[in-house]
Amino acid sequence: MQAATEPYPLRRSFLEERFGTAAAGLVQFNSKDLVDRVSASTLAGAVISAADAPIGTLEFDALTVLSLRFGDSGDKATNSVTCSLGSLLSMLGITLGTWQRRDLAIALKRLYDVSLELPEYDDDGNEIGVRARRLFTELAIFADSAVLRGLDASPRARTTQLTTVGEEALRGSRFVQIAEADNARVEITLAPWFAEAVLERSGKVLDLETQRALDGVAKRVWVALNMLAYVQHETLDIETHTREVDDRFLGMLRLKAKRPTDNRKTLTKALSKVLARDPTYQRAEIVRRGSRYMLEIERSTGPVRQELLRDRQRTRESTAASWGSAIIRANSNA
Repeated sequence: MQAATEPYPLRRSFLEERFGTAAAGLVQFNSKDLVDRVSASTLAGAVISAADAPIGTLEFDALTVLSLRFGDSGDKATNSVTCSLGSLLSMLGITLGTWQRRDLAIALKRLYDVSLELPEYDDDGNEIGVRARRLFTELAIFADSAVLRGLDASPRARTTQLTTVGEEALRGSRFVQIAEADNARVEITLAPWFAEAVLERSGKVLDLETQRALDGVAKRVWVALNMLAYVQHETLDIETHTREVDDRFLGMLRLKAKRPTDNRKTLTKALSKVLARDPTYQRAEIVRRGSRYMLEIERSTGPVRQELLRDRQRTRESTAASWGSAIIRANSNA
């Protein structure tokens, strides 16, 4: 159930705010070849890293809806959440099917395996060290007894609990075979620190529909834009952010072409896609100021932001209704 202060259709990706744009740097959105170890520097100069499992687009989106599911209906006493793989796919806007359940299971396994090295801070905001953390402490996939018997597995509860296997072996493992079943369900226990972040709503608010619609560089840029600090207008429901598009900022966005001009062109294209998909962004462009290039962002906030998102929802529903009516008329004339 959504909190009253966050009306439909907002959702959260629980990314700790102090890490700045590093969250986007850890996720390899639609990369051709995912790697097991990535690192990114934050705006404050700290470095965070993810190791032991590649984190791509599906993993990022799965973590978002899983966090939402835990916040809404999870067991807060045990930090666990149990649901069908099909329900998570529906939240992701992915068509239900055997291959989709398999891919989601592999994504959850990667989230289970990944180890995050996150900086720690004292009460004054000074970095005092780095701690390795996991997102999940337990991950299990279940199916009914008929499916288990078909796999020559015991139907006892916990026999399907995940054990560590290599990436290649995983695709043909019993873990994935069980996940491919129509009624497969997952049980996940969140690490205490991550469960606390979800329940205390310490993540950034992201629009789930935009998150699902974007991919590649545009998605990485959009996530980074959401992690930046904005200045609220004194009287209008508008907030702004301005920063120099320098090598450090481009590096955090993982834009690493040899020529700065090419990186700025790539960023400009990504910003255009963000403006086309997210109605809350009124302006996002790179402007030359003397010898420097500045990123200037203006976006709606408060009630205006909410109304823009609702307008998009109403437009989509109206379009869907029109298509349905057209199909019915076409069939009646056949």
